[in-house]
Amino acid sequence: MSDVHDLVLGIIDELTKDDFERFKFYLQNVKNEHGGTIKKYKIEDVKRNNLVEEMISHFTKERVIEKTKFVLEKIPRLDLAVKLSEVPSSGRIECPAETTSKRKHGAECGDVSAAKQVQLSNPPDNGLQEQASEVDHTTSGLCKYDLQQMRRGLVLCVTKGREGSEEDLNNISKIFTKNRIDFARVINPKGEEFLPKIMAFRDEINNAREDTSCSFVVLMSHGNQDVIKGVDNDEVKLQNLFTLFNNEQCPKLQNKPKVFIIQACRGSIKDKGTRYIDDDTDFEKENVVRMLPTTSDTLVVYASMPGYVAIRNSVLGSRLITEMANIFETFSDRHHIVDLFTMVNERLVHNYNRKDLKSTMVLESTLTRALYLS
Repeated sequence: MSDVHDLVLGIIDELTKDDFERFKFYLQNVKNEHGGTIKKYKIEDVKRNNLVEEMISHFTKERVIEKTKFVLEKIPRLDLAVKLSEVPSSGRIECPAETTSKRKHGAECGDVSAAKQVQLSNPPDNGLQEQASEVDHTTSGLCKYDLQQMRRGLVLCVTKGREGSEEDLNNISKIFTKNRIDFARVINPKGEEFLPKIMAFRDEINNAREDTSCSFVVLMSHGNQDVIKGVDNDEVKLQNLFTLFNNEQCPKLQNKPKVFIIQACRGSIKDKGTRYIDDDTDFEKENVVRMLPTTSDTLVVYASMPGYVAIRNSVLGSRLITEMANIFETFSDRHHIVDLFTMVNERLVHNYNRKDLKSTMVLESTLTRALYLS
């Protein structure tokens, strides 16, 4: 084997199982000097050694180190990207001596002990360390939300005058069912019904004997900046809906994740796109009584930027919900929800042709832990 092959394999062997899946996902969008990308079927179930061979064949030995570094920065594993920054473009270096032993001792299977993780530049204080030791952690050191209790969801969808919305409902139902989220649907609510329906959902959580692990509220309708519309075209301020789930009004969900997904326009601007510069290198002491901010542990997902329309296909449904269905079906058992929506946005930004209107979703997060649905 060449020095380049062994070097890249040594780096990839340091990826955890989840990191490796993210690496393959982003690798599909990296072009070679001829503008071609690696086909998904060639790398979907490939072993690490074979992936490196495919990368060298596709990018050439002269470019594979550069491309590997780029993808590492995307996933992100900056600690490994830095290692490649010190390598000459020729790749003529000695392979790290520990590479072979790491492959033999479980890095292929995602063994955390065999994978070198990013070190925090500022380690947490003792109080945080004690708190973190009581909860489950991800391989990157993030605390995880405990989702062992009931997961609740509510879907409000206006289908009238919104062709393709039935497909959106089907996709949301599949996502919720796969991830064990117990949900109710309200179809074609009037504007005046949004607040009472969501308030009843909130009260059910507050009054339930069984604890709730998380809540999901999906709103699909026409909309405008900061508002969503009922079937009668009456507007409802989104902030009034979000407030129902803050730590004061929904104490049963304190320190628990609350996710809002808004499939609605936020204005009338249509993004026709801009010229893409095809350069891969251009590709994120306590008091006795503890206090929480009024709002925390919330994730809001918007289908478009402020002021812009949200795009919906009359047959396939909205782009956001369609790509959510694709990504959550494949990756929701391996990645936390912010990573999942980052993958969704990657598809929204890059997977539509030049003639299509462009779209990008927006995440607003006050989550304090990683939210894994598996």
